[in-house]
Amino acid sequence: MLKAKILSFLTELAAKKLAPLEKKREKITAINELSALDDKIKQIKAEYQLDTWMEKAANQMSKQLSFATHLSKAVHPDSKGNNIAFKAQNHTLPFVGSHLIDKAIIDASGNAAALPLAALFDLVIDEQHNLRLRDLLLEDSPLLDGVFSDDEEKSTQYKTLFQQALITNITKPVTYERNKQLLWPNNRQAISEDNYTCLIPLYPSSLAHLLYNKIQGIRYSEHYKEIRENRKKEGITQQPYPTIEDLATIPLGGAQPQNISQLNSRQRGKHYLLPSLPPVFSSSKTNISDDTLFNRHLYFQCQLFFNDLFAVVSSPYNVYTERDKRDVAIENIIEVIFSIAQIYQQKPARWSKNYQHLDISQKYWLDPERANLDGEAEFKTKFEKVNWQNDIAKQFAHWVNYQLKQKFPNIRQDFSEPEFNEWRKAFKRALKRK
Repeated sequence: MLKAKILSFLTELAAKKLAPLEKKREKITAINELSALDDKIKQIKAEYQLDTWMEKAANQMSKQLSFATHLSKAVHPDSKGNNIAFKAQNHTLPFVGSHLIDKAIIDASGNAAALPLAALFDLVIDEQHNLRLRDLLLEDSPLLDGVFSDDEEKSTQYKTLFQQALITNITKPVTYERNKQLLWPNNRQAISEDNYTCLIPLYPSSLAHLLYNKIQGIRYSEHYKEIRENRKKEGITQQPYPTIEDLATIPLGGAQPQNISQLNSRQRGKHYLLPSLPPVFSSSKTNISDDTLFNRHLYFQCQLFFNDLFAVVSSPYNVYTERDKRDVAIENIIEVIFSIAQIYQQKPARWSKNYQHLDISQKYWLDPERANLDGEAEFKTKFEKVNWQNDIAKQFAHWVNYQLKQKFPNIRQDFSEPEFNEWRKAFKRALKRK
């Protein structure tokens, strides 16, 4: 079965090469031209016979391609620097990166004429399990015995060469003058000691391809297309669908995207760029009747992380991992509050004077520049001497416990002094850091 798939693959490759020649043949009437064209067709058919093609693929193509996840050529098309096959060592890093890809997406870069070998490695063997020929090569599967040649010995030889091509072992990393370089200081005396680590950024081709496919699916798949069209129809249950705004694209490879890599060619050189601008917080105004920042409106702002906290409380396990999740949820809630507090702190000083009902400790916190204005001596004295940070930490702790009691009325008695003190200490520590 495996050998039949490979033979079918070669037949398809040959058919693509032969199609324009056979079309041309239909229009030729001169016998000498017809004979020359038939010879060329015969030659191409011979080139795509199993043994002929595999010998060229193993001995030539395999040496002209580099199989990797991070590419040098995508940084600059003339670069001759190394490509890297990244293998994640830590899947828990809290960043978006190549380590999040469940199954490695391998790209191929090098001589564009050798890319058919990359297509062979990408041949789907088992669609249900997304098993490809390269997976069998990397695990040295016995299913590969005799599939690359009718001669058993040659087949094994070709298999070994293919495996060597797929495994990127770099003992002496090579960069190139077209690559970019970042000099990362290793200590505070880096300039005087000339002590830097030279970092060479490579393009995360596998991650970019995953992103490309996801965005293409969201924008153009039949599933989401139908959901969007149903918005205009009556009597149909509406379903949510994602939208992505402020997308940009960057072309790689110009008119010859295959010169960069195999995946770049599949994307026709098109790569999506997500907006990486800092968030813009709209200024909000405290209602004059409000006496505290810790109200229901703030709860909705923090609801995503309160849901994380609620999940920890609902968990049947009482282990350190759950406690860690609880601490992370509280830290995230505090960060949201601080980002909102910053909006108030950036308002014109003395704004809080118009809000008579706002808690005085929160005025010190949210309107700190007021202490530096003329005529605010009393405010300044209390701002500097009164332990208002502790009052705010207590207010935060009461507010968190209130939300927990509202969510879990049957165990509301469990949210008492120990929990209150945990929330208070966490908030006070964060206040001191800020």
